[in-house]
Amino acid sequence: MKQKKRYKKERNFTAKARNSEESSPETLASIEKGMGLVKELDPLVREAVRNDPASLAEWEEIMREFRDLEEERSKAGGSSRDD
Repeated sequence: MKQKKRYKKERNFTAKARNSEESSPETLASIEKGMGLVKELDPLVREAVRNDPASLAEWEEIMREFRDLEEERSKAGGSSRDD
């Protein structure tokens, strides 16, 4: 549960950074790179935890949050590219 709280806090930070006029291009580029890496990691993590239902459920929750963030980003006019 502690991990979920931390993830939600990080998600809020990421959303604020993306929507902030004050965010530097470097910050935005780092966020984009990180989002792309999560997309690359998803199938690898799913394969690694496929026989561990608790870990798989936790990863699926993380990915639901990730997809929600992507949806918020696209609604706000952010990048929606797939790296």
